[in-house]
Amino acid sequence: MKFFQKIQRVIQNPEKFFKTIRKETFSSAFLFWLVFVLTNSLFTSRDYNLTTFFNLNSITLYFLLVITGLIGFFVITGSIHLLLHLFKGKGKYKDTVTAYVYGTVPSLLIGIFLGAIFFVMNQNTKTNLFIVIISQLLFFGVIIYSIYLNIIGLSIYHQISRGKALGAFLLAIAIQIIIIFLITFVFMVRILLAIGGMI
Repeated sequence: MKFFQKIQRVIQNPEKFFKTIRKETFSSAFLFWLVFVLTNSLFTSRDYNLTTFFNLNSITLYFLLVITGLIGFFVITGSIHLLLHLFKGKGKYKDTVTAYVYGTVPSLLIGIFLGAIFFVMNQNTKTNLFIVIISQLLFFGVIIYSIYLNIIGLSIYHQISRGKALGAFLLAIAIQIIIIFLITFVFMVRILLAIGGMI
């Protein structure tokens, strides 16, 4: 199945798609996901506000975003997989990755779309508040649909109820948020201590 066919079918008929794509290899699903991440990182790294905030040039920020994305990918899929097995899931790690990758297609698409919009907006001196509000509402709706697609894929591949699949998915997201918060907290504390030592 070709790249754009996968995008179309997972959105139009997710249950049939996940049953059809189940035999796909880990590398195929991972490369599919990587295309989106590399593209999205390209737009995000061109964001003037981000490059200024982190005091990095676009190339350095690009590679930082890609590396962060890769780490996040294995953390989230690993967490989901472990939690699914706590809920008596029967699928392999490959199945978890496949469900996650194609379940997040709407989020990946909107990420690139919004990245492109904000890149164009950053080229102008005026920011359209209406576009910002609508884009955020659209993003929220797409995230909900992506969660729904993940639940379908995970429940099929791990032979568990959608309620258990939802629980495992949300717990994994919560774990990732906590990890990010702790890393950010430690990072900020070290900066503050460094600043305090210079005074």
